[in-house]
Amino acid sequence: AMAGLADEIGMSVEHHFVLNRKAHAKALLERAGEAAVTCDPKRDAFDAAFHPLLAEGRCDLVVTNSTCVSPGPRPVATLELGFPSFYTHALEDRPFLFARGFVALVERILNELRRAELGAAGR
Repeated sequence: AMAGLADEIGMSVEHHFVLNRKAHAKALLERAGEAAVTCDPKRDAFDAAFHPLLAEGRCDLVVTNSTCVSPGPRPVATLELGFPSFYTHALEDRPFLFARGFVALVERILNELRRAELGAAGR
């Protein structure tokens, strides 16, 4: 679903991190290929796939749950989505599915990209 959203707004997905086993990602693995998908990543597996993308300048945004979010300054825009969610709290309805959710999620993506851009300018 996130890959489809990325296509709709002119972004491309460099790597997919699936928070389930490979059995749950068969269609994605067939479409994107094994090299572009990390299933059930623990922190080490996430870092091994993620850090080269950063080093090569191929990552502007990471969408993840709290498992792969560190507190404090981040080297890239980070959208915390899903469970657990330790650093992002919604005190009102914040849909991310269907039409209203699409708009709300794109708004969050743009805000995180802008926040990262402003943070990089201050470094």
